[in-house]
Amino acid sequence: MRILIDAFWWIDGHPSGRNVLRSLVQGWVQQYPDDELTLRVPESERPDVKREVRTLGDSVSVDHYPTWVRHHAVAVGTICARRRRYDAVLSQNFCPPLATSQRLTLVHDALFVTNPEWFTRRELLYLAGIHPSLRRASTVLATSHSEAERIRSVWPELADRVVEVGLSVPVDLLEATAAIPPGWKPQTPFILAVGRLNIRKNLALLVEAFAELALTDDRHHLVIVGEPDGSYSPGTVPATASNRVHFMKGVDDSQLRWLYENCDLFVLPSLGEGYGLPIIEAHSMGARVISSDIPVARELDVALDYFDPRSKGQIVAALKRGLADPEQDGGPKAIRSWREIVIDIRQVIENHGKTSA
Repeated sequence: MRILIDAFWWIDGHPSGRNVLRSLVQGWVQQYPDDELTLRVPESERPDVKREVRTLGDSVSVDHYPTWVRHHAVAVGTICARRRRYDAVLSQNFCPPLATSQRLTLVHDALFVTNPEWFTRRELLYLAGIHPSLRRASTVLATSHSEAERIRSVWPELADRVVEVGLSVPVDLLEATAAIPPGWKPQTPFILAVGRLNIRKNLALLVEAFAELALTDDRHHLVIVGEPDGSYSPGTVPATASNRVHFMKGVDDSQLRWLYENCDLFVLPSLGEGYGLPIIEAHSMGARVISSDIPVARELDVALDYFDPRSKGQIVAALKRGLADPEQDGGPKAIRSWREIVIDIRQVIENHGKTSA
């Protein structure tokens, strides 16, 4: 089977999109070594990507988008994959309208439709192109059951083309060797949160909740790993906690693994998620997890406790309960593997090919 993969985010994408892309490709090569994969990347990144994928073998080749392309949505729009050359084209969020091969598009979430208040005008203008492009999709891949239901609800005409495939822990994180972040004192007890610094991740309210916790807990620090993204204002950290709240940027997989493995508690305060990758990352690394009470977190079922993400009081109470009994552990939960995800995606391609033959 010959697959063209939109790899625009291979090097310079949001961490979640980049990790999903890389893990899917590695999982595909391991499961189906005879398939031919072509990664399409920005022209300036092609040499670096070619060097990186050499370890994956001869079944992976790299070509590039037009040199004038600067944005992902525009890049996908230039894909003209023909049926005689590729069995399918796999893209993220946007579907290539000019392709005649089977078109599978992984939509990370449709939260910008249900909750536009979490996004900037610029983001909404950009994301508005997702829906029109999906009308050309053969299959819309969803990251979770919750997200599949959201997509069917906001775009009912796509309902019979939505297939839920899930996500898994990024391969690069699983294979990383834990390393202490530079400047961090390893004996410092801490609570960990991971997420881009935007309104949806709700990290400003977490900071406020931690500041209240700090009035009675003089040991723990709060570490937030994430890069600024969209509209976000953390506010002023009260003086009682100003030296105990740490924002970390540029954290690599080795450092992130160390943080997951050594935190006393991991917290996801998000208002909404398509999947909630950090909580399964944290769980897989042995962290004890508490989470906002949102559908996908209940679906993943790895948290020890849940709270209303809009209630500072509930967040404080959940933090206290989570720290009070360090022996409490729900035990390991089954998480889908990239092998299972790749098998499901390939099966979609095979089944569609049979029905259209």
